[in-house]
Amino acid sequence: PAWDADAGSRLSYLYMRLLLQEGYRVCFAPMNYFPAQPHTRRLEALGIEVLHGHEYGARHSEWLARNGRHLHAVYLHRPHVAAAYLPHLQEHAPQARLIYQCHDLHFLREQRRHEAEGRKGTAPEAERWRAIEERVLAAVHVVHTPSVFERDWIVEHFPGKTVRDVPIYFWDEMPIDGAPADGGDLRARSGLLFVGGFRHPPNEDGMTWFTREIWPLIRAAEPQTQLHLVGGHPNAEMRALHGEAVRVHGRLGDEELDSAYLGARVVVVPLRYGAGVKGKLIEAFAWGVPVVTTSV
Repeated sequence: PAWDADAGSRLSYLYMRLLLQEGYRVCFAPMNYFPAQPHTRRLEALGIEVLHGHEYGARHSEWLARNGRHLHAVYLHRPHVAAAYLPHLQEHAPQARLIYQCHDLHFLREQRRHEAEGRKGTAPEAERWRAIEERVLAAVHVVHTPSVFERDWIVEHFPGKTVRDVPIYFWDEMPIDGAPADGGDLRARSGLLFVGGFRHPPNEDGMTWFTREIWPLIRAAEPQTQLHLVGGHPNAEMRALHGEAVRVHGRLGDEELDSAYLGARVVVVPLRYGAGVKGKLIEAFAWGVPVVTTSV
């Protein structure tokens, strides 16, 4: 997982680290078996076995046929990945406890997107995701989710299923190393900060709305205020904003991101739709930075 690219990947990475600390032997199977760097090297340095290379070549069932009997638990992340692995796990690792980390309900996000765009009825994409997610939820033994909304929905629709709401993030070393938990003297800080990858549609939609509708009002009231946009793959409209008032930084490494949080006066999370709990919100809380957000 590219933990410096999106919240779901950071969650997966941190939970693998937690499993190591709890004494598990951890094997990570990326669905495409591609050794993305530097992430694969970092996982291997921690002691995680990463399945990658041509000898695996998308043959999930072959590896599981040889090794499935040794698995005590399988921690599945993301619904389409879980759906692809489940038939092989049920065949080759029937003894394993199947745990699904429901980062969010994708169907709920797509339905809210449909409604935010002013459309009526049920979104076809929401129906597609709901079928996948319900198949996964029915098959696994335990569901983890960081969202109490998602937890309550799953409990209602899958009575008897073991569902646990767990933290979206934990840090064995808090990111605010040496920083005051209350953010320090906020009068010494300046500017607005948004963090989020722009390949994720809610982030792109939210910042498009914010920069068109809200940012001009802020600039009229506080002409010296700057807006800092942090996240990979900004679209052409976002890149065109780059200038004195808006700084488009692209993706930042962890240390650079830490500095961005330490310098920000306010974090903005202007999402018009979405689901689950936002990693950007939790990180802002961890840094003690005030947040202004939409109700979703």
